[in-house]
Amino acid sequence: MGYGSYSAATAEVSVSPQGKLKVHRMVLALNCGHAVNPSQIAAQVEGSVAYGLSATLYGEMVIDKGRVANLNFDTYEIMRLAEMPKVETVIVPTYDFWAASASRPSAWSRPRCSMRSTRRPASRCVSCR
Repeated sequence: MGYGSYSAATAEVSVSPQGKLKVHRMVLALNCGHAVNPSQIAAQVEGSVAYGLSATLYGEMVIDKGRVANLNFDTYEIMRLAEMPKVETVIVPTYDFWAASASRPSAWSRPRCSMRSTRRPASRCVSCR
């Protein structure tokens, strides 16, 4: 449960003989009570999966001589469209409460961002906004 919404997720994955992880499909269910705009909710879920998988698969912070080497987003690798798994969003409309769907689904596919505690807004990662 997060942001007043109930959620669940499952992923279909494989690992190549070389050890490369591939996410083929994700099914995400969200119960946010009144689903006012289901298409927008599905879009938020898909975008959050893309950001979450990008952080999980590519979000390495390189430290060189005690300092962060990748200082800006020009060197931050993100998931490409060809790598994106099929995302199925299941909206469970119960109509018994109002909640926010926000960016909750990103938590399903990535660990918590270590930059969340920073005090400088310009250095915050995109999924922490």
